[in-house]
Amino acid sequence: MKQYVEQYVQNILGAARLGNTSYMISDNSNNPRGHQYPEPWRAPPTQEEIREALLEKFPDCKITYEEKWVSTGPTQQELKKGLVVDWS
Repeated sequence: MKQYVEQYVQNILGAARLGNTSYMISDNSNNPRGHQYPEPWRAPPTQEEIREALLEKFPDCKITYEEKWVSTGPTQQELKKGLVVDWS
């Protein structure tokens, strides 16, 4: 589990280096950077398991499940759902 979540940790740290104050782990990003879960017979971790592991790494952050509409074009929007790690 720690190895699996470490992929998200690297993405979160990268977002922070770019000056962002939050990072969303999308519901449909069950496999960050093509990561191979080490136990193929076990289902990938749930959002709650990921949230708990991230809280251990980032105890001062607010980590919540959110749904928000994001503009993807001049007249298009897409609903994004997932965990948001907020360090603002």
